[in-house]
Amino acid sequence: MTLTASCTAACTATVPNPWAGSRLLTLGQSATGNVTFLSTPGAGLVSDITTKYDLRVDQPGTTPINIDAIWSNPRQVRCDTMFAGNTSTGCVISSVRAQLILPLSSYGAAAATYGWAEANLIDHWGSTANPIQRLADEPTQTANRRNTCGAGATRPFVTLPANVPDDSCDEYPFAASYQGGTNGAACADVVPLLQNGVWQFYQDPNAPAVTHNEPCVRGHVPLTQNSAAGGKVGSNSQTERIIDLEKYEVVITS
Repeated sequence: MTLTASCTAACTATVPNPWAGSRLLTLGQSATGNVTFLSTPGAGLVSDITTKYDLRVDQPGTTPINIDAIWSNPRQVRCDTMFAGNTSTGCVISSVRAQLILPLSSYGAAAATYGWAEANLIDHWGSTANPIQRLADEPTQTANRRNTCGAGATRPFVTLPANVPDDSCDEYPFAASYQGGTNGAACADVVPLLQNGVWQFYQDPNAPAVTHNEPCVRGHVPLTQNSAAGGKVGSNSQTERIIDLEKYEVVITS
């Protein structure tokens, strides 16, 4: 028995064989090993790779008819250099959708706001059925944030320092998504408060009544939690290799 691995363009099988030469197996025995692939796409580029395998099996003392079984991995591997200054290569199976996991214990009112919007607003952005899309362009992210929480909103966001210390506007869908950037006047404005271990959501007294038909939410979130969650959104895109326009799910945990 021999096995040889290969891959499509922009990829090299640096260790194409899981074992040297042929391996003789008797009844009940098995053979295991590892193969290794290397991809080095150019700066700022993406390569879609298919890995392939050729398994050759023959029985000593017999005349084989077809000794090769050849197949390809049905899931493509995508490698890119789109992060860390376009110098660091990383690879993912892009058909497996990425997730952004935000524990309430770490991100508090920010995570609670996103979870509330995902569960209660009409579009359910971030859910399995309606994932959001990463927006990589930073100037557009800034413009989106301004439109929803800043001077671009025709209904200003009014902080409630008596209710939320260090209050800030936290938008969802994120400014760093193609679903973000809605005029803040169209958003549901909510005040998430942790009371007796349970997150409760209250109507912002300066905003219209929430109907759940809004396309976005503006949460009254302490600035430290807002900033921490925003940082996680950015770092998660790098660790999960979520490129521009790619969809991902937002998962809120305890």
